[in-house]
Amino acid sequence: MIKLVEVKNNGTCLNKFVVVAEDKPSIVVGIPAYNKEKTIAKVVLESQRFADKVVVCDDGSSDMTAEIAERLGADLHSHNPLHNSETDAENKKISEVQGEHAGD
Repeated sequence: MIKLVEVKNNGTCLNKFVVVAEDKPSIVVGIPAYNKEKTIAKVVLESQRFADKVVVCDDGSSDMTAEIAERLGADLHSHNPLHNSETDAENKKISEVQGEHAGD
């Protein structure tokens, strides 16, 4: 099951998705991000309170977004060296996570 959650952070809308595997009691939070160095730490840390795994799908950020997320313990996946959109990053990460749990 995939649940999309919309989170507001200082007026900025950050989409997050949560994947819950039916046969495992684990929750994965995926965070699409592009140049969010000012907010990514708060989002990752808050997500870690509720998730077994936090994955940041960086969409080619030119700032410190990826480094901050990784230092805080998030799994980092680079989506594309050229920024497409956070929606593209989100869709790619959902597909990847669904594939990881397809055989479960």
